[in-house]
Amino acid sequence: MACPRRLLLSFVLRCALPLLFGAVWLAPALRAADPAPIRGQALALRFTSDHGLLCRNTTDLLSAGDRYPCTAWVHTPALNVPITHTAGDKSHVRATFSFSLAGIANDTPGLLEGKSDEPALCFRQEVSLSAGPLLQVDLTASKPLGLAVRKIRQPIRWTLTLHPGTTTPRQLDLGVTGPHVVYAVFGPPKGIDEARSVPTDIRMDLAVQTVAAVQAKAGLTTAEPWLLWELMRQNVETYLPTRHYPREQAWKVPESWRLQPKGASCISIVEFVGLTAKMVGMEGEIATTAFHARLPNARQAQRGGLGDPPVKKRGPNGEPWQLFLVDHHNSRAGQVGGVGGMNYYEAVLEFRYRGATYFYPGGTDRV
Repeated sequence: MACPRRLLLSFVLRCALPLLFGAVWLAPALRAADPAPIRGQALALRFTSDHGLLCRNTTDLLSAGDRYPCTAWVHTPALNVPITHTAGDKSHVRATFSFSLAGIANDTPGLLEGKSDEPALCFRQEVSLSAGPLLQVDLTASKPLGLAVRKIRQPIRWTLTLHPGTTTPRQLDLGVTGPHVVYAVFGPPKGIDEARSVPTDIRMDLAVQTVAAVQAKAGLTTAEPWLLWELMRQNVETYLPTRHYPREQAWKVPESWRLQPKGASCISIVEFVGLTAKMVGMEGEIATTAFHARLPNARQAQRGGLGDPPVKKRGPNGEPWQLFLVDHHNSRAGQVGGVGGMNYYEAVLEFRYRGATYFYPGGTDRV
C-alpha cells in the first residue's frame, strides 16, 4: 500500500501542473483580447469669430507689433494668444476645437463640453466620433458675450462623455485650454492702417479699461454719442492747456492724470479719446478737427485753426492784438488753476453717427 503522503503529492502534481501550464498559455490570449484604453487630449483651439487684428506688444504704448497667429491656443509647442471679439446680446464666440482620441469604435456618440467661469466661454455639442490623432469640432458658445466692454481671462476645461444618456456613459477628461484672454469690444478696431491705431495688447488694455469705467457709470445700454461725452468728461477736471502731447504720443495722456499739475491740452485730449474709441471699434466715424474765430464776425465759430496763422490786428497806441476764443467760464486769463481758458482755437472731436454729427470740444463736458 502506497504512503498517503506520496499519494497526495502525486494527486496534486497530476491536477495542478496542467492548470499552471494552461494559465501560462492562456494569458497571452487574454491580454490580446483586452480592449485598448480610451484616452483623449486637447490639442488646439481656434476662435473663428476673432477679429484677427491684434498685434503682440505688451510694453510700449507708442509702438505697433507683429500680428498674432490665428490659432489662440496650442498644446505643443505651447501657444496662448489673446483675441478681440465683438460684444453684444446676440454675439456668440465661435471656435474650432482640435483633439486626439483613441480606444473607441467608429461612430461612437458623444457629448463634447467646454466649461468655464465665464458663461460666454462655455460650449456644449453632441458629436459622433471615431478614433484618430486629430479630430476637429466646430462649436458655438452657449451664452452671448453681452454688452459689457471688458477683458476676460479664463481657462476652459474640456470633457467628452461617451454614450451619453445610456446606462453606461463614460466621461473622458481632455484637459484644460487657456487661460484665454478675450477683449470684448464694440467691433473690430478701426484706423489700423495708421501706426498709432494698430491694436496691441497694451493699447487694448488701456482702451478697454477706460471704456469699461465709462460704461459702469453711464450704463451698458448707453448709446455711443453719450459714451463719448462721458469719455470727454473724464478729462474735464484735468484739462491743462500748457501740457501738450504730439498726436503720435496721445496714448500717453492718461499719465498726465497722475502728474502735478494734472491734465493735458485740448488737442491731446481729443486725440486720446479718438484713439480709444477707434481701438474698441465704436460705431460711427471719428475725426479730429478744430474751430476758431475770424473777423468781422468773431462770435461765429468757424472750422479751422489747427496750423492756421493767428488772427492779429493793430490796437490802440499801435499795440498788437490777437483774436482768441474765450470760455465763458474763463478765469485767471486761462492760466493754470483757473476755470475755462483762452485759446487761438478749440480742438474738437467730430463724431458722425447714424446720420447725425456731434462735436465735442476738448477738455469740456459740452457737445
